[in-house]
Amino acid sequence: MSNKDVRLHYTPDIREIIISGDLAVVRVIWTLRMQRKASVRTTHEHGLDVFRKSSGGKWSITRFIAFSDDRTGI
Repeated sequence: MSNKDVRLHYTPDIREIIISGDLAVVRVIWTLRMQRKASVRTTHEHGLDVFRKSSGGKWSITRFIAFSDDRTGI
């Protein structure tokens, strides 16, 4: 379902990066800003992303986990 009236913007706040060989673990807090007309809501999701480096040198997410600290129950 698409809603063109809603604008979403994610901003990462990287807290820690650990690299070992072709694996990297990133601890991050994602801030999501949702805007619909004059109404704005912001939520935060804590996450842990695991990256793997390809033979071509590109890093890609292979696993992740995230959870919201939103206590409103929405």
